[in-house]
Amino acid sequence: VKYNPNQGEYVANFAYYLFKNNYPYSKSFLLYALQTPRDSSKYPNTYMIELAAAMALQAGDDKGAVGSLLAQFYTTDDQQKRCQNMLNYPQTYPELVPIAEKVLAIIDQQNSSGANPVPAACLPPYNWVVGSSN
Repeated sequence: VKYNPNQGEYVANFAYYLFKNNYPYSKSFLLYALQTPRDSSKYPNTYMIELAAAMALQAGDDKGAVGSLLAQFYTTDDQQKRCQNMLNYPQTYPELVPIAEKVLAIIDQQNSSGANPVPAACLPPYNWVVGSSN
């Protein structure tokens, strides 16, 4: 079966290209792309939210980056998979590892207080992927 990307995936790839190549107005395009309508049965495009976190981090906005990844965690249907994806950041998004550590600490704190029970993959000890994807 041949893979057929949808319009949202094309938009996400284009936004990533603009951002990584420091094109002017890439942030504005990303914010526009995040507003692209999606099927009501799907949660928000997590790739674009990770990109928003990377852009916030690049701009020196750690709180914005943490907020983006927390929003991503809380809007996903599969929180365990989301945590596993964050634990892959040493390979996939190394610049977001310090932000993911803060997000996981917040998630753990909320779980410990009983405010938001979470899957085991989201709790310490964390099973970080080690190594590089290169």
